[in-house]
Amino acid sequence: MWEHENAYTDSLGTLQPRADFSTGRRASGGVKLSYPVLWSPTAVLAPYVGPYGDYYFNSDSAGRSRCGRGGQSRPTSSSTAGRRAQPVA
Repeated sequence: MWEHENAYTDSLGTLQPRADFSTGRRASGGVKLSYPVLWSPTAVLAPYVGPYGDYYFNSDSAGRSRCGRGGQSRPTSSSTAGRRAQPVA
């Protein structure tokens, strides 16, 4: 996502400079492992688990990012778990 903000004067009379900023996710990947189990004669239950990784970036020409710099890139990780039920075919 990219956004541009023109310079303006706020309600206290302070000039705010123009700003260009962006944020997004460059890459995402992971795996999900599942093992289907016959739950009943008419349903299959499939529990799953898996790790994921993402690489996020942002930039801010006004230098107002949370980390105190004009931009940052950072990897993150997460995991997922759950179950899925479906009718037997």
